[in-house]
Amino acid sequence: MKIDGVKKKILIHLLMIPFLGLVYTLIANNGDNRYTMALAIVSVFFFFAFAILLLASQNSLVNAEDELKSVLDAAAEGIYGVDREGRCTFANSSCIRMLGYRKEKELIGKDMHSLIHHSHMDGSSYPVEECKINGSLKKGQEFHCDNEVFWNSRGDFFQVEYRVKPRFIRGRFAGSVITFMDITERKKSEDHIKYLSYHDPVTGLYNQTFMYEEMKRLDVKRNLPFSVIVGDINGLKLINDVFGHKSGDELIKRMGQVIRNSCRADDIIARTGGDEFAILLPNTTAENARVVLDRIAKAAVEVEHKAIRGSISLGLATKTQPDEEIETVLSEAEEKMYLNKNLNSNDNQVGLLEDIIARLHERSERERQHSINVSEMCEKIAVNLGLEQEEIRGVKVAGYYHDIGKIALDDGILNNLGILDRLQQVEMRRHTVIGFRILNLFTETMDLAKGALDHHELWNGQGYPKGLIKEDISLLGRIIGVAEAYDYYTNPLSKGLCPRDEAIRRIREDSGVKFDPEVVAAFLRTVEA
Repeated sequence: MKIDGVKKKILIHLLMIPFLGLVYTLIANNGDNRYTMALAIVSVFFFFAFAILLLASQNSLVNAEDELKSVLDAAAEGIYGVDREGRCTFANSSCIRMLGYRKEKELIGKDMHSLIHHSHMDGSSYPVEECKINGSLKKGQEFHCDNEVFWNSRGDFFQVEYRVKPRFIRGRFAGSVITFMDITERKKSEDHIKYLSYHDPVTGLYNQTFMYEEMKRLDVKRNLPFSVIVGDINGLKLINDVFGHKSGDELIKRMGQVIRNSCRADDIIARTGGDEFAILLPNTTAENARVVLDRIAKAAVEVEHKAIRGSISLGLATKTQPDEEIETVLSEAEEKMYLNKNLNSNDNQVGLLEDIIARLHERSERERQHSINVSEMCEKIAVNLGLEQEEIRGVKVAGYYHDIGKIALDDGILNNLGILDRLQQVEMRRHTVIGFRILNLFTETMDLAKGALDHHELWNGQGYPKGLIKEDISLLGRIIGVAEAYDYYTNPLSKGLCPRDEAIRRIREDSGVKFDPEVVAAFLRTVEA
């Protein structure tokens, strides 16, 4: 153990006193033993004092070092020291643990670069001459880094933030102290936040923020011609309203995958809104962009989700001159997309409606026959009520689509010919509201939606979903109610099957109770003609 400089000087001076006294006495007294003995005793006393001070100094230093080590070991950060050649001189407990070792002596004297800092994250070699720790060590400078990795004893890396500080002893540079933290989890969180800031969480595609940044970055002369495609999914609102937003997200996800698969690797694809996408195609002519657009449109119709066949309205515009504003090109693509959507809206609506009813009928032959029978009977009742031709046509169409809301039922309820339990009854009753939502979404059937909503309302107010009474029930609902009851009694595929005369008798008896008397009278004229 070493004694600090001040104590060393004091001890030297104390030892010099008896030594000089002894020499002086021997010379002055010609070897008188009395004086010699006295000085010898004094010398021994001083030697004992020196030994006591030395031991006290050593114990004090040991205690100080122990205290320092306990402080270092209590630190959560890993801490180790290196000499001027990069060899480990000490390591605290956190350092030993994070590096996967058991004892400090496994690190002492080892070259720390070759032991823990030898490679990059991808496994490529990290030459010592490029090592930033080694560089700061050579220069005797401080350094901070948060984008490198250390390697543990098991051969696994972990991401670290470290600081290098030079260490001086009596004014001379003696090496460096490195403190570090494992920031692997922090980096994962930061990367995730960064990912979310530029990506859409549903599709995994880029989001609008990233798209606008990339659009500005790529808007340079060397990327001309610069094409932009904008798309809008058809039928998403229907999916959301009928089957819920979870199903809507699934359609968005699948359509996003279609777009990704239809584009090239370098194309920038982004979801820019609820049902909208944008594609940036630098160095792409309008003709080549049209090939991509057609590929997307063709692939989209192959998607089917919840009885909805996929389709997407698309628009394309191309920047060819440097002085054109890229935002103007994007707006032009959007206008073409909306024009496409509006021009084909009727076809899209009819197609969606037909897809839904066709899918329902594929799942249940009973429902297919039920739609046809109710539609025909509704038309006959409407004629006997003396309605106008346009009204008759509407009643007939409403009768065909009145149970379209059953598309949301699972097969176990849809095809159940037995008694439904309470929860199944609740689900079954939802089909009137769902049918109303579906028909209300389309211009062609908006006026017919009340028929789907009201066809289980009863004249006496004991029906569902609202418990309406008498004329509060729409005429469409009252007509469909009677026509549906007749088919329920007479359809061979129905669980309520009974002879035709029995069916007519039951409906006559329910006139003024379950059914509108005028509608029942028109029905009777129809079946008894």
